[in-house]
Amino acid sequence: MRLGHLNFDGLQVMSKKSMVKEAWSGFKPSVSHLRIFGSIAYAHVSNEKRSKLDDKSERYVFIGYDQSSKGYKLYNPSNGMIVINRDVEFDEESSWEWKIQNEDYNYNPFFDDGEEMMQPTAPPPTLPPQNPQVEEVSSSEGPRRYRNLRDIYGATDEINKSGDIFFVCLYVDDLIVTGNNLKMFEEFKEEMAREFEMTDIGLMSYYLGIEVRQREDGIFISQEAYAKEILKRYRMVYCKPVKTPVECGVKVSKHGEGDNIHPTFFKSLVGSLRYLTCTRLDILFGVGLVSRYMEAPTTSHLKMAKRILRYIKGTLDYGIMYSSSQDFKLVGYCDSDWAGDKDDRKSTTGSLLMELHQTQDCPTKILVDNKSALELAKNPVFHERSKHIDTKYHFIRECVSKKEVELEYVKSQDQVADIFTKPLKIDVFHKLRMSLGVMNQV
Repeated sequence: MRLGHLNFDGLQVMSKKSMVKEAWSGFKPSVSHLRIFGSIAYAHVSNEKRSKLDDKSERYVFIGYDQSSKGYKLYNPSNGMIVINRDVEFDEESSWEWKIQNEDYNYNPFFDDGEEMMQPTAPPPTLPPQNPQVEEVSSSEGPRRYRNLRDIYGATDEINKSGDIFFVCLYVDDLIVTGNNLKMFEEFKEEMAREFEMTDIGLMSYYLGIEVRQREDGIFISQEAYAKEILKRYRMVYCKPVKTPVECGVKVSKHGEGDNIHPTFFKSLVGSLRYLTCTRLDILFGVGLVSRYMEAPTTSHLKMAKRILRYIKGTLDYGIMYSSSQDFKLVGYCDSDWAGDKDDRKSTTGSLLMELHQTQDCPTKILVDNKSALELAKNPVFHERSKHIDTKYHFIRECVSKKEVELEYVKSQDQVADIFTKPLKIDVFHKLRMSLGVMNQV
């Protein structure tokens, strides 16, 4: 046994209300730094790690104290990182809502179409200790029961079996419903009318700035009124129209030529154009291009944005036509986001279809305008110039072997994805625009 000793000469006489630490150091100890474990914490982000428009703090969960410094140990649930920070504001009235992960990853409670009735029960109330008598509370009414209204909303399993589809879109107090089963539609209206005051205004013609024209050959959607409003707002009503939204061969960088312009004005203009892309896929590349320079725009960047307005001036009545033909097929192009996952470098398209329980009957057709890339994906033989590529990057080759995708060659002038990635000449741009289904109302 080891015995330590303490020199009492340095201690002051302690009163009954003082503590040992206070008597030794002369300072009264404080517990103001103690926080509730698991509470929400907002850590300050230094100026060097953020731009002018970024948030000044990040949201964390408090998990403890650092032993080597007077800092708080914080956990970031979004990326799993643990940081130490002293400049922290705490919200001890709230805590992080942790998600419970099921062991069965294929189970989705939102699409459970079972007939089992759910019977929720409330926990017993907490009684104050000063009340020794407990009166039993009884009720002749049983607990309220709930059941999934699968006849109204539908389940994915039944969609796959019967082919019935029913969609409901809600925005504040406006509802859009559509489907291929009239009986489901009428049942939904009756059920909603029992709970809410509803008015059936018939076929949709206008919704959130989008004009809908339902014709015999399909559905045409556009934003002509919204486009005119943008031109009026930015004083471009009488501008001279152009035939393409982006000048062919244009070179642009963040250090644009000319004077700086107010970022708020430029962001407002770009934001208005971004909403217009809902029905105008032909301006998607141009809007994405000017969106890169919203932090420090110059007059050259503003000139590019105004060119998009000049193009809109000449195509006010353009929109997207969805044909009702039985031969109509939806074709998806995966260009810049192909292999977008940072971990396995794979596309998320297949995962999305799997989550929606929509299996593909045939391989997805991918049109490629590079013959060398086609041969490299189809031929498993390693060439001298490709043998250095790690096998984990041959995801496309793996999909081809599993017959998940089918690669076909297409000429460069017929590659529709080019309209989303580069400025084009007038004739090529108009051809690809028509391939997208973007046209004027006939």
